[in-house]
Amino acid sequence: MQITISNYNNIRNLDYEIEDSKINFLFGISGCGKSSIAKALTKKSSEDNIPYNTENIPFVEVNQGSITFNEYEMFDLDYMKRVLIEKQDGTDIYHIMIGNNGELNALKEEYNKYIESLLMQRENIFNIKGKIDTLINDLKISYTRSNDYRNGCIIKKITKNLDENKLNYLKSKNYSNKQVKWFSDGKNTDSYKNGKCPFCNKKLSDYRKSIIDKITIIDAKSFEKINAQNAIFNLLNIKEPN
Repeated sequence: MQITISNYNNIRNLDYEIEDSKINFLFGISGCGKSSIAKALTKKSSEDNIPYNTENIPFVEVNQGSITFNEYEMFDLDYMKRVLIEKQDGTDIYHIMIGNNGELNALKEEYNKYIESLLMQRENIFNIKGKIDTLINDLKISYTRSNDYRNGCIIKKITKNLDENKLNYLKSKNYSNKQVKWFSDGKNTDSYKNGKCPFCNKKLSDYRKSIIDKITIIDAKSFEKINAQNAIFNLLNIKEPN
């Protein structure tokens, strides 16, 4: 970057080269023109920039071409004033953005669109959060420090053997709460353990017992609680408790 400046403030003539991909330092005593270089690149020339006792107008050139002032920035108090810090009315929310005015306004406009879109979903988000809280409370979902489900949690019984039990849960949904209770009650009898139906005393095949085991992966009371929340599961697009 080759900078040429003449008749600008206290600079009579200056050729200064800035190397690419490096941090460039310029040292000089006070009044030698360090700040004038930055001002020449970032501020349009005016009568205030013309040196005393000269009729020549200020001349600034970069790489032998005319200068576009908004291409460069000088880090000073004026730059700091372009740091936008706005407090949203009635809240403790602040917008903080840094950049030149054009970029800043574009970013702020885009940011506000996202905020408006989010606010439009606010009621729906709170509504869904309320339904999730209902599930957590009704199904007694709680976790240990290791992020595992606590004992007694309904979901733990389903996720113990996750893939298989999800499928079994979906099969059990074909039955009513009363039927699941009937299966569960019968399964806890001595007759069932001896391979007979406790209600009709007929022999139970291993296949029938395997079906009953799958249907009763959770107890009837828990099954009833889960089924009572089917509307919430459907709303949240959850096929099985997880």
